[in-house]
Amino acid sequence: MGKNRGNKHRSNKKESIKYQVTKTLISKQHFSPKDCKEELKVHKKEEREKIRGKAEELGIPLNQMQLPEIYGKKTFDAYLKQGCRFAEYIQREHPEIKKLEDCKVHVKEYLEFCKVRGDSAHSLRLYGSALGKVFGCQSAEFKFKFPIRRPENKTRSVTKTKYDEVVERRNAELIEVLKVIGLRRVEAEPLTRDQISLDCTKLTDVLGKGGKLRDVEVLNPEILRKYMETHPRQDNLLFGKIEKNVDVHSFRYDYADALYKNYLSEKYEKGEKTTDWYIRHDGSGRRYDRDVALIVSNNLGHERVDTAIISYLK
Repeated sequence: MGKNRGNKHRSNKKESIKYQVTKTLISKQHFSPKDCKEELKVHKKEEREKIRGKAEELGIPLNQMQLPEIYGKKTFDAYLKQGCRFAEYIQREHPEIKKLEDCKVHVKEYLEFCKVRGDSAHSLRLYGSALGKVFGCQSAEFKFKFPIRRPENKTRSVTKTKYDEVVERRNAELIEVLKVIGLRRVEAEPLTRDQISLDCTKLTDVLGKGGKLRDVEVLNPEILRKYMETHPRQDNLLFGKIEKNVDVHSFRYDYADALYKNYLSEKYEKGEKTTDWYIRHDGSGRRYDRDVALIVSNNLGHERVDTAIISYLK
């Protein structure tokens, strides 16, 4: 009898805002194993079609609309972190609120607070996406004016310290390879030598975000070949564990910029003209060949071409 009363007591216990956020995001997980790549593509396409009407209502391009589910473990972790930070803000500033649905009206207030605090445009976009997932809506519905993301305002993997220079000298050969393959840390560490083509021009079946597999073009096969010859391993991995102080992500910028310039030059040498331009909306007036940027985007493991342009290209 006592045991049953205890269970009843626990079931009636009020859930904290943070717990409600966590439970909501867990319910939206849709991680797929790597052998279900095509099924995941079809599923995401179907989900995107369902929100076409909402995209037209909000005046947002369909490919920029948030899907109702979360498809990658890293994305889930990032959204959970930001969702819990919002919950802490609510508990601090509005302790009278006990239900998650009552917190939605304070999202704009929270984003304004983060903006005044000095958080970057990129960070504010992340907060908006995370909270959109928490409340099952689009970030545009919060009525917050998100600042334009400008490359010069980015802080991630941009500022170099003297210690960074020491780390880069210590890992010079490794970094040379990272610059010509453009992988994320989580993609580079498990990469095996069997995934490298015989002529070292391509990496095959690289497992990226959301369980998606892709092939990746190698910018300079000779650098990769030389590294393989001078760094043999018994476990067949190319790198294995990479020193945590190596800023692997920063070398994706070098890769993206070089790959874009290579393909653009090749296109002009063939006498082909650019007919489809992507113009940045940051006031700079810079424009990019959309077809070439799509090649870069695919190699980086991003579905949206504007992500590659805004986040990686100069």
